[in-house]
Amino acid sequence: MSPPYRYDVFISYASEDLKEIVMPLVTELKALGLKVWFAESSLLLGDIVSASINRALIESEYAILIVSKTYLEKTWPKEELDTLLYKQVNEKRKIILPIWHKVSVKDVEAKNAMLAKVKAVNSSDPNVAQKLFSIIHGSGVADLSSDTGLKENMPKLFRSVEQKEYLFTQANEQMLSVILTKIYLVTGGYRNVFVYDYPFSDLLCSNEEQRQRLWKSLEDLKRQKLVTSKALATFSITHQGIKKIENLLENSSRNDSDEADLNLMKSISEEQKQAIFDIQKLRYAILKKAYEMFKEGIETVNIHEIAQPLGIQKEDLNRIYFYLEDEGLIEFYALGGSFSITDKGKEFIENTTSNRIH
Repeated sequence: MSPPYRYDVFISYASEDLKEIVMPLVTELKALGLKVWFAESSLLLGDIVSASINRALIESEYAILIVSKTYLEKTWPKEELDTLLYKQVNEKRKIILPIWHKVSVKDVEAKNAMLAKVKAVNSSDPNVAQKLFSIIHGSGVADLSSDTGLKENMPKLFRSVEQKEYLFTQANEQMLSVILTKIYLVTGGYRNVFVYDYPFSDLLCSNEEQRQRLWKSLEDLKRQKLVTSKALATFSITHQGIKKIENLLENSSRNDSDEADLNLMKSISEEQKQAIFDIQKLRYAILKKAYEMFKEGIETVNIHEIAQPLGIQKEDLNRIYFYLEDEGLIEFYALGGSFSITDKGKEFIENTTSNRIH
């Protein structure tokens, strides 16, 4: 039985090939759900390079070799290859997965006859990442004539199924985030804006099959209480949906942000981001003014009276009011925009270091 591995694949490459082939390949492999070790991002400040690489070789189930002319001129690839060949013989399975990058059989044979005998894929193949994934997490052929062999093969079969289920779930979650983000942008982050089914589906779908997929995704968003139906053939974003998108935007500035969410937030224009940040600042400005007036002994305030000296446009007031109310920072007092700040709202102003509410 093979031991558990920390990484699906180790990538051996020459630094000169990093930008042209290594980084695009790593991006594709990670998008497919593989755990990848490569020196550029995996080595940390203070690591002993040789020790870290040797450990990664042991902890990786497969090794991708980016075989270029520059790679063949280096001395350390021979050492890594020797380690991998020993591992391959010892574990009695295929480990080495070469990618030939702008080299010929003669180029490889001249430098490493052993490596030239290992079947490789060419970097010019547009499906190179998918082919590698199929090898790394493919189901393989089970040996039904041998119970021992079958028993050893079954974990890989199970893992392949789990990986495909994981990738489906991940892709579905990313699609839901894309749809919810579009809803947020269409509604301007205001839960009382109604979105009609068909004009919205025309924005995202080019055929009926895609439209049916969209309806299913909207049902998923409703079950998660991120979207709600307000009337026949319409829907609107909920307070939870608004907060989810704004939190994604906030978290995208952090180094530990999920890569898929980070890419999604990068797709929002700077102008759109600024509009979101601006409305967050206006929420804070309204609440802070209400807090200051409470400290002066005025317990009930009117949002329109506060907004005018702050220069807040009338069309922004409703979504600011409802957001603060949904968040429990203010509570309704009377029609016409009158409200009072809650204990939670007072505590927020007293303890926050930000000038935005998100």
